[in-house]
Amino acid sequence: MSPKDRSRVVRWRIGFLPGKPVQCWCQRDGALTTISHLMECFCVHPLLDVPITMTIDPISYILNKFPKNPPQQQNQKEYRSRIWSLICSLLFDIDNCCHPQVFLPPRIRTQIAS
Repeated sequence: MSPKDRSRVVRWRIGFLPGKPVQCWCQRDGALTTISHLMECFCVHPLLDVPITMTIDPISYILNKFPKNPPQQQNQKEYRSRIWSLICSLLFDIDNCCHPQVFLPPRIRTQIAS
């Protein structure tokens, strides 16, 4: 994990990301970058396989479910690797959406398209 990824996770957990709501890049009826809008805009619930009725914030839900010890079984290692890279990509895109001064191409949208 890079220092930038670690920073994004910490900022998400303490509530500094998304930060002050600004205009979302989806341009839907003046939508602002609130957590509920970002979860809908980036289709986070289906990406992380978390039911919409379970929680408004599936990223924190998945982070809370991570065990404290490293996984021992291969399928658990693969799942953690896959879900961790997905969370890092989502937080990268959310950070770019919430701080539009420095625009970088979205990583998650290109992953979904391919």
